[in-house]
Amino acid sequence: MVSAVEANRELLDEAPAALLHGDPAQPNCFGTDAGIGFLDWEIAHVGDPVREIYRTQNLQFGSLRADAPEELVSAFYDGYRERAGEFPPGFEARRPVYAAVRFLGHSGVFDKWADFLDESPEELAAWMEGEMERRLAEID
Repeated sequence: MVSAVEANRELLDEAPAALLHGDPAQPNCFGTDAGIGFLDWEIAHVGDPVREIYRTQNLQFGSLRADAPEELVSAFYDGYRERAGEFPPGFEARRPVYAAVRFLGHSGVFDKWADFLDESPEELAAWMEGEMERRLAEID
């Protein structure tokens, strides 16, 4: 992971900065007639909006083993464009880096995933290693 981030340093350095919520999980989102809002801003920070868009997509619609269904992703992207205009510059280029970085976060809660799934920790670890290799290979 470190090598992939280092190899893409210039790409990541060009990212625009924005105020990000930091934890766009379902318990922190609410809807009103005016739109969608967020609660729990304790890990808000300035960062790349591409990372937050990818993280929101993953937390709201995806799972450990599956990407979000395309129709949900399309609706999410359409809603984003409706509110924000266009995606941040470099969206497509930086998204694979954030997909790998986001997946790395799952290793920090490996024991919880292993307890939750109907497979041995060894099988889960082998799958996670293969999945990380796949994500790293998608980074140009």
